[in-house]
Amino acid sequence: MHLADIRAYLQSLGNLKKQWYARKLDTKDDLLGLRHLMDEAANRGFRAISKMELTHSSVYERQQLLDMTAEIASSRSIRERVQEYRNTVERSYKDFMCHFCQKEAGDPDCPVVLKGKKETNREYNTVYFSIMFTCSSL
Repeated sequence: MHLADIRAYLQSLGNLKKQWYARKLDTKDDLLGLRHLMDEAANRGFRAISKMELTHSSVYERQQLLDMTAEIASSRSIRERVQEYRNTVERSYKDFMCHFCQKEAGDPDCPVVLKGKKETNREYNTVYFSIMFTCSSL
């Protein structure tokens, strides 16, 4: 399974959820159990995303898919799991992402990551720096 397949699956779920709620097929009481079905489908999508190998070139797309999954899910526990995984992915690959656009992953065959420090403040014997990364290809 590829990220494009998961995207198509989640888009279909999102459209189905909109149709169900637009037609008022399910009420606040969840008499038909449609929320449960949608949560199970969103959880299936989440598991597929989390099982895929993490590469720094797919971080941005993976984050978009996780956002789509969180929108589809009604269950707070599923949304929390998705958000925690999204934060983990973001922390894991923050060093490889461009500081300015937060999308550029560079060329995996020839990545160049530039790290820069800028002095932001001085107090008595302490110097504070802001550290930034930018990615580029040769």
